[in-house]
This record gives sequence, C-alpha cells and structure tokens, in this order.
Amino acid sequence: MPISDNPFFYNPALFALVNHARLNLVDVRVRFNQAFFDQLKFYLNHKTKLDNADTLSATQQNQLYSDALREAQKLANVILDGPLPVNYVSRNFGLGFFSQANLKYEIFAGAAGLPLLNVALQADAVFMVAYANALAGLLPHPVAFGITGKYLIRGQTQKTKTLSGLSSDEEFEVYNARAFSVDLGLLYPLKRNLHLAMAFYDLNSPSLNWQVNVSHPTTLAPPNQIKRSMRMGLAY
Repeated sequence: MPISDNPFFYNPALFALVNHARLNLVDVRVRFNQAFFDQLKFYLNHKTKLDNADTLSATQQNQLYSDALREAQKLANVILDGPLPVNYVSRNFGLGFFSQANLKYEIFAGAAGLPLLNVALQADAVFMVAYANALAGLLPHPVAFGITGKYLIRGQTQKTKTLSGLSSDEEFEVYNARAFSVDLGLLYPLKRNLHLAMAFYDLNSPSLNWQVNVSHPTTLAPPNQIKRSMRMGLAY
C-alpha cells in the first residue's frame, strides 16, 4: 500500500507501514479555488476598460460595474501551506510542525448600493506527535493502529467594509485560541492488495477559548469547538 507523503493528516496507522525514516524541512504549497481564477481572468480580459473607465460612456461604465460586481461576489479562497513545515517520519513514530493560512474574500453590494469587501483570514500552527504499531494474533492478518496528538494554535480575523473606506492603517480584531486534540487510525489488510482504513479526527472535540486583541470587539467570535469527524474507505 503506498504511503502518503504526509501520514499526519490522513491516518496515523500509516506510520506502522513506513519503510524508511525521513526528515522533511521545506514544503510550500499554494492553492486557489475556481472563483479566484475566474476573477483573475475577468481582470485580465477587462484590464484596458478598467484602466480607462473614465473614458467610457455612462452605459458602458454601468455595464462594466455590473459585470465586475457579479464576478467579485464569488467567494474566492487562497490557501498557503507552509512556509515552515518541519516533520520527521519513521516506522511507528512521527513528529512534526505545520502551518497554514486560509484567506477568503468577496465583494457584494451593500444596502446603499456601495460595494462592500468582506475578508476573512485564518492562520494555524500545529505541533503533532504520532505513534503506530501493527498487532498480530487478534485477527487473521496484522492490524495497524495509530494515534496522533495535536496541539493547535489558531488565529482568526474578519472585516467587512466599503472599498472606499479602507485605509493603509486598517485595524483588525484578531481572535486567537489554543487546543489539544487526538486522532486515531486503523488499517487492516483484507487481502494482499486490499486494505480497509478508518480514521477518527479530533476525537475529543476540543473547545477553543478565544482571546481577542481589543477590549470591545465589534465582530462575533468564531465557533468555539472543533467537531469530530471520521473517514472510512478501501484501498486497492
């Protein structure tokens, strides 16, 4: 069964199948959703009109504004994995530090007809320790069990404001919290090339006790609990 490049986030039981120890120091990835590419394509296709909007007729300006607003209302998502992930993977054991930033933004028409920008940013830093082992004798084939402990540091901020009201010294209300959670995993070979896999994430459903950097926040605190989840599947 092929081992994932990063068993920390899939199934901790995979550590029982690692053949060679390795140390990973650099792994930077940037991901975009389709809305981001749609907005970029619109900008490139209409750059000349946007740069010379004052030369357009009122009808053309209204049409350009309507088309631009329609594209901007799509929720764009940019995710940065890294830039400083460090992890050690070996048979039965893993230790790692990971970071991720998730930016979402959209523009929509406000009550007065003015375009409003809504921006949300979440940044995570996670320390993880994993252990796995294969147990024989319980079932016809050895079954691999794994457990991962995760210490999460999370920061979140969100702002909604008119485009004309944004300034270079804009202040953001930043919420931050810490939590510890546990993942469990199982791998069982049904046949030589067929494996059953199960993974349970955030099994203890940890609470997030948010702290904010201002005395009187005007934005609502993010959800205060990480919900447990699971995955189950077959690999051939």
